[in-house]
Amino acid sequence: MSVAEAALSPADEVIINYHSHLLREYGSDDARVIWNSRFSQEQRFEVLLQVGDLNRASILDVGCGLGDFSRYLANRGISYGSYLGIDINPDMLDAAQEKYPGINCQCRDILGNPFKEGEFDYVFESGIFNLKTPNTVKRTFDTIDRMLDAAAKGVAMNFVSKLSGNDNPDVHYWLPSEIVAHVEKHRLPFMLRHDYRTNDFTVFVYKR
Repeated sequence: MSVAEAALSPADEVIINYHSHLLREYGSDDARVIWNSRFSQEQRFEVLLQVGDLNRASILDVGCGLGDFSRYLANRGISYGSYLGIDINPDMLDAAQEKYPGINCQCRDILGNPFKEGEFDYVFESGIFNLKTPNTVKRTFDTIDRMLDAAAKGVAMNFVSKLSGNDNPDVHYWLPSEIVAHVEKHRLPFMLRHDYRTNDFTVFVYKR
């Protein structure tokens, strides 16, 4: 069942309304629909790519938005095996398909419609845990769990850091220790990077 066919949760509505508003305001060619700038978006993408060897890998992009990660993979010359982007916002997916004709994406909520165990080699997200919503912490941890279920090799995800000292009322800031404590419950190898931006950190979790 697609998100459109299911009842939206209060958190779904906050996320969809927030990004649809930015899409109308800035248009699909402006990175501010997701991030402050194209530079900051691609800086985060570059770190995510360091999770492992993505050549011939099957990739799931959770919260793909406008599909810019797929473009970045192609621009970096990565010959991945397959790519699927999912998002709960049909407006973003329509814009992604217009922006990148042929992109493989679908309207799907990984919480309500999870994937099979190990269905993809690597599972990514960039920015979907940053917006303050009802039940932000539980929703985030549940999403991480479903991402780990879907990954055969590893998961790469980023977060806005509470250590930055910033205070945007729309943003949920995370302590790295919060994410580490949850990841440790899975008893899997992981790596944390907080060296590329003062307001952002990335976590890699490895299944094998």
